[in-house]
Amino acid sequence: MDSLPGEDPTLPVAFEGSISQLPDVSRGDPAPPAGGEVLPDVAEDTVSPSRARTMKDYENQITDLKKENFNLKLRIYFLEERMQQKFDGPTEEIYKINIELKVEIESLKRDLQEREKLLIKASKAVESLAQGGEAEIQRVKEEAQKKMQEMEKILTSRINLLEENLKTAQEDVEKAVAMTEKEKALRIAAEQKLSSIMNAPAEDVGTITGAEKDRLIEQLNLSLKSKEAQIQHLEEEKAQSGDGNLSAEKIRELTVALRHEKDSEIEAIRMELRNERNSFEKKIQSLQEELQERENELAVEKKNGLKRDKTIQGLTVALKAKEKEV
Repeated sequence: MDSLPGEDPTLPVAFEGSISQLPDVSRGDPAPPAGGEVLPDVAEDTVSPSRARTMKDYENQITDLKKENFNLKLRIYFLEERMQQKFDGPTEEIYKINIELKVEIESLKRDLQEREKLLIKASKAVESLAQGGEAEIQRVKEEAQKKMQEMEKILTSRINLLEENLKTAQEDVEKAVAMTEKEKALRIAAEQKLSSIMNAPAEDVGTITGAEKDRLIEQLNLSLKSKEAQIQHLEEEKAQSGDGNLSAEKIRELTVALRHEKDSEIEAIRMELRNERNSFEKKIQSLQEELQERENELAVEKKNGLKRDKTIQGLTVALKAKEKEV
């Protein structure tokens, strides 16, 4: 009987090499029952997408299904051999074989449908894993964007504070310069007046009253005290500045340095985001390639399933033809 299609590439061995290991029903050896040792039962919950969460599990599942499909092909081939061997026997034996074959054919059909369902579940699980990778990329992007915004807010606050300190320092410097200029003018005026008194003739000096002398001395003392207070204030500012020179130029340099620091930190964050994005894109690409591979394997299995359906249909037609002959 030539109802088998061409050799299936998924078979690990040739049929000729495996027939010797099958039971011979012509000698009374019992045929393997449907769903027995030849076809191990696969619990549906062991391949459920909700529990099989690694690609290794999916690969193991597909490997097991290939082995089971191989067993199904062996059984179909063996059924044909049994039909060829028994058709020349008594009519009662032919009817008995016909019933057994029909039962096994229905069992094979049911097993094939279950295996195809498991393959479809495995494919959907791989697709779900790929979608989960895209969601992870989106989550990382949002977290990185939030982190960058927080960092930019902190740096902006620091710059604003430094600019306020710069403005306050500039005002203090302007006040100190104005006070120094005022004290300088008073000191110059006092020195000039004292110099004019010292250079005046003796008779002119004698005309200066005691009240005028006291007023001049008091003015000089006040100028001296004001100058000492100004010097002390400047020394205190130098001590607070750390390096003794809190100038406007120095504050501007600090502001520029802080802005550069902010730009560097923002650029580092952007670089980190780009690296993470590239990493996840490579991961998604790998998952998509694996998914395509699984889809190709599923297509091959479906194609082989169609071949097996045709073989089963051929067996059914042959059985009906033999029944008519009988």
